[in-house]
Amino acid sequence: MLPFRLLAFFGLIAGIAPPVRTAEIERNFWPGPVTQFDSRGEPASVEVLGPLLFKKTNAEGAVSSGARPFYVQTRNPNGELSQALFIYPLFAYAADTETFRWSIFELVKRSGRKENAPPLKGSFTDPDVFEVWPFWFSRKDRQDPAASYQALFPIAGTLKNRFGYQSLSWTLFPLYVRSEKRDAITTATPWPIIRTTRGAATGFAFWPLFGW
Repeated sequence: MLPFRLLAFFGLIAGIAPPVRTAEIERNFWPGPVTQFDSRGEPASVEVLGPLLFKKTNAEGAVSSGARPFYVQTRNPNGELSQALFIYPLFAYAADTETFRWSIFELVKRSGRKENAPPLKGSFTDPDVFEVWPFWFSRKDRQDPAASYQALFPIAGTLKNRFGYQSLSWTLFPLYVRSEKRDAITTATPWPIIRTTRGAATGFAFWPLFGW
């Protein structure tokens, strides 16, 4: 009789105890929305048609969303756009609180500081750069104006600290090219036929006949 009475007692307790509701972690209506919930019961991610349409919030509060493979974007917790990809590598954009960068096929590129960003202090540099490969190159360095340049290929211009050279200049390429590397200056008129080197190194070449 005793075991029966114990079972009846615990059965009565179980009957009057309120049911415990488990937290929902997923709501699945595939191929419609599939929603994942965080520990607080808030939606953490939503996907539609598998991974094609999505929206996801990470632990830091940034929100990523998009329609793969066409467009993907991320916004920081303040709602500001921090990254965007449109049919990558067709178009890519990235930014933080002070700087930005965008490119089209990595051939047309622009980077610099945002208009509302505070000015840099000390010896740090963060230039504005705009390039259209392989024709236009420009750099505007507010901290070091001597490092700024503009160049239009093949017409005329000068690049500084690019492609392994301290400076690289041309006028009506290939009629005149001047390069400086490790304090050795090489002049070609026209390139690469007649080349003269002076400064930290010396030399002369008449390509393809001889050179030293």
